[in-house]
Amino acid sequence: MSVVSPSDDMDDPYEIDQFHAARDRITSHILKTPLLLSLPFSHEFSCNVYLKLESEQTTNSFKLRGATNKLHLLYTERKEELERDGIIAASTGNHALACAHACSNLGLKVTCYTSTAIAAVKVNNLKQYPNMTLVKHCAEPVGAENHARHLEKSEGRILVGPYNDMDVVRGQGTIGCEILEQLADVDMIVVPVGGGG
Repeated sequence: MSVVSPSDDMDDPYEIDQFHAARDRITSHILKTPLLLSLPFSHEFSCNVYLKLESEQTTNSFKLRGATNKLHLLYTERKEELERDGIIAASTGNHALACAHACSNLGLKVTCYTSTAIAAVKVNNLKQYPNMTLVKHCAEPVGAENHARHLEKSEGRILVGPYNDMDVVRGQGTIGCEILEQLADVDMIVVPVGGGG
């Protein structure tokens, strides 16, 4: 299990202002996705249930939010290094697409380490990005991620991880800001959690 560790210089890494700042930073680079009333779920649960359709995001996933936020922050701090070397990432698809898209917008290269079991549809989608180099590293996704982390430490490469990074978390958390803009009277937000991103 991965645990997000805030840096020492932050009083509260979950401060709402940080999420609003991320929202301001990425707004012109992402789509504001629809929040639609689901009649079947509303009927089943006897209340109004809305679905936030991140599947309609440019890369068909919320991951674009986190990658875009992280990359724009990095670009202001390490522009020369990014333009020279690009970034590395580890992903079996959605984060790779997000990094490829966000890097493409900034004119940067990305090398993504992935599992040999990556879905063919993800590989085909990644081929749309000429700035993307995909390296099938091993059978298990965690092995690809460990390799990328090793390169970050041993070669000083800039790694943009899919989770466990507060800048990525804040970018992805902008979904909450949008939900409250689209539907101010919210009682509960249910978030399915998979790999941690």
